[in-house]
Amino acid sequence: MASKDSSAITFAAVFDNSFYFNELENGYDEDSFKINGQPPMPCWIQSYDRKFLVVKNTECIFEDRNLGERKQHDSSFRIQVYRNTELQQQTKAVMLYSVDQDEKVMVVCCRTDTEVCPEAMNLADLQNIKDSGHKAMFFMTNLKNDTYMFESTLHKGKFLSFEPSQDSCLHKLILHPYEVDDTDHTINMIVSKEK
Repeated sequence: MASKDSSAITFAAVFDNSFYFNELENGYDEDSFKINGQPPMPCWIQSYDRKFLVVKNTECIFEDRNLGERKQHDSSFRIQVYRNTELQQQTKAVMLYSVDQDEKVMVVCCRTDTEVCPEAMNLADLQNIKDSGHKAMFFMTNLKNDTYMFESTLHKGKFLSFEPSQDSCLHKLILHPYEVDDTDHTINMIVSKEK
């Protein structure tokens, strides 16, 4: 056990009606993420204006999709939940990925503190992540019903968001800072389970 202002300790013994603890030599245990054992949730991810998240080559973009188009591989995502002790009940540590028609896993990753890209990864390598921040890990917070925010674990305070591109039908997935008083809905994502 530990807190921000104290050392990490473990219970040692009870002696003469007192509790004794040992202080850990290396201080705090490093935060990490481990798959929670549940299968990933198949879903579609939409922007606030109902465009679907799609993996296109080296970009993650939002575009208009009809019912038939959204069933294509490039707009079908999986949300894998991880265990993490630091989170509140309405927040989960997650990884977002899509599987293309060649069965290649494309994971949503932070390229920089503003850029997001799909990256081919092996899911077996992502069972246990030993760092407190990782380019493929996000904190998914439920705002209401099916609306969520995804905060980067690598770039704290930066959230998955969308920005319009030159083509008015498309939006690009990016990382965007969020302020509590912010009325910008670009960080609000709608997650719909596939049926």
